[in-house]
Amino acid sequence: MSKRSPLTQAQRIRYVLYATAVTIAVLSIVDAVITTLEEGGDINLTRPDDQVSTLDGAPWSQRGDRFVLTRVAQNSMVPMSFASTKPEDGFRAFLVGGSFMRGVPHEGAGTIRFWLYRELRRRFPSAFVEVINAGATSQNSNRVREIAQHAVTHDTNVLIVASCNNEGALPPGVVQKRLQTSGTFRLLKSILRPEIADEHRPLHTPQDPDIDAVREAFRNNLLEIVRSARSRNVAIYLSTLPVNLRYAGNSPGRPIGEREHPDNVSWAPCVNRGYARYEAQDYTGAISELTHCDDVEALRWIGLSHYALGDFSRARRILQQYTEVEPRNRCRPSFQEVIRDVAKTQNVPLIDLEKAINDASPHSIPGPELFASYCHLTWAGQALVADTMLQALRKDGTLPPGDEQSVDPEDRRRVFTTFIRKPAEDSFYF
Repeated sequence: MSKRSPLTQAQRIRYVLYATAVTIAVLSIVDAVITTLEEGGDINLTRPDDQVSTLDGAPWSQRGDRFVLTRVAQNSMVPMSFASTKPEDGFRAFLVGGSFMRGVPHEGAGTIRFWLYRELRRRFPSAFVEVINAGATSQNSNRVREIAQHAVTHDTNVLIVASCNNEGALPPGVVQKRLQTSGTFRLLKSILRPEIADEHRPLHTPQDPDIDAVREAFRNNLLEIVRSARSRNVAIYLSTLPVNLRYAGNSPGRPIGEREHPDNVSWAPCVNRGYARYEAQDYTGAISELTHCDDVEALRWIGLSHYALGDFSRARRILQQYTEVEPRNRCRPSFQEVIRDVAKTQNVPLIDLEKAINDASPHSIPGPELFASYCHLTWAGQALVADTMLQALRKDGTLPPGDEQSVDPEDRRRVFTTFIRKPAEDSFYF
């Protein structure tokens, strides 16, 4: 047998290039097949943890004369559609944010979008009006920014941003993001690293220890949203977020990289002793027990004890301190200040939803009266938010064309079954 001649350097380079080209082609074909299967609903490789900060492609695709959500986007967003062509004098608003903006129940009667759209249609009956709910569950400002950047390309008049919950993770790097958009990578990950079962999945967002970097990333995301909107001449509004300061739940978050967690936060013995006194309505004793307890959970029960005793100023201050350290998906006070600062420095109208809910809450300390959970509002709370947004649009004249019609209060009263009071004469909640 003749001996094969060794490969020349040129031949080796050609073989490497050929192998690389074949590998890329095969991976591209696999990616295309997986994307097609996902779009068709045959498979779903997107995990809840994956969609916190990454958007896999455009959330909407054109189908006939409408834009509809892609299959992948439907995992976290309300399946709303909107016209592919908007009349020149039409009005189109996008609402972007996390599950706070998406609403509870999801796009049923009573969500923020429901109340805002209903009132705009009733007040401007002859105008073309679209209000698209582009809020999504379990996402932070990085993914909100990507959705907003797509939204402003659709002949949009108004973009309202309410994003601050779910912060805690740094934005993905370029390589990480590129891998996550690869169907092949997601397929391999699903095979090699099984998904965490729902009963072991933490309710609240993982927290990176470098919270200053997370806060700066949040600021940059807001700035990018503002730049994107202005580049398209879209009127943009930034919103603070209401915070349930009296949230008493005990479901944990988890540190970055930790997969398992207990079903509830384990308290130090001193917290258990203080909490027992709180439950027995011995609030002074609870404060005395908890004051010397070196555990962050002590702060919450000290604050709630002061609330029970009627010391509301101190209770508010302590509960805000607790939320800064242990947000449980809520907007930290320091992040609220970032929103206010960006709105001020960028000359963007601010919709102060935090103040609106505070003002309507007992002693300006929000709790179960307007919150259904740690960050989701009741019907009444969502109506109040929609009203606050409407007042902001009216103040700036960013409304549908035509004269605004008066609305029969009795008709509104028949629709809305949960009532609260507000002095404003043109309020549409009660």
